[in-house]
Amino acid sequence: MERPTSGKTALETHLYQLQREATIAEKLGLPKLDSGVLTLRDARGFRENEKFMEYFWVIDISVSFTGWFTIFGLKFKQHAFRKYTNAEELITGLYYSMGSNEGFHTETLVGDKIKDTISEHHNFNLTDPGNQHTAIAEVSYNLHICNPHLNTFISTRNPQSEDWKNWEDIVWKLASKLSADAGDNFFKETFSENYITPNPPTPSR
Repeated sequence: MERPTSGKTALETHLYQLQREATIAEKLGLPKLDSGVLTLRDARGFRENEKFMEYFWVIDISVSFTGWFTIFGLKFKQHAFRKYTNAEELITGLYYSMGSNEGFHTETLVGDKIKDTISEHHNFNLTDPGNQHTAIAEVSYNLHICNPHLNTFISTRNPQSEDWKNWEDIVWKLASKLSADAGDNFFKETFSENYITPNPPTPSR
């Protein structure tokens, strides 16, 4: 079996991730996922509106014997264009596609209600995530973070260091919250506490 970091496997994973991002953008009526000004066009191809994406993060998660699914967050600045006044907003959501089965769910927070718990915890050790392969279920993460000054991809499996486990816990808490409102059996089963709960972090000494 090839390592996830081998050239061919890494390229295939990267392309797969970009395809999923393109699908998410299409479902949200966006031309693409990218920071900065996004031009929204009508059915004739004429520019109808503009939105300003401050940043986005997309996390592809693979769980052994289950498959791939995606959790994402898109942060937009308040932006006026012609007759439109686009409010500051944070869109978070879940997405999966396996064979003929597909699920997509989003929630939007506006103004003072905006709180991005994921971006607040992007402060992990990049050189030593404490990876182990003793977990009952292997969990892999492919993370894409993009803003006007940063565009980076990070991949890891079964991270065990305290900072990574704190991040993982926040990711699964948000996913559980979103799945509870989605009304989708796959989301509910994947994120139920009985299925998998990331191990708590080991306290630092």
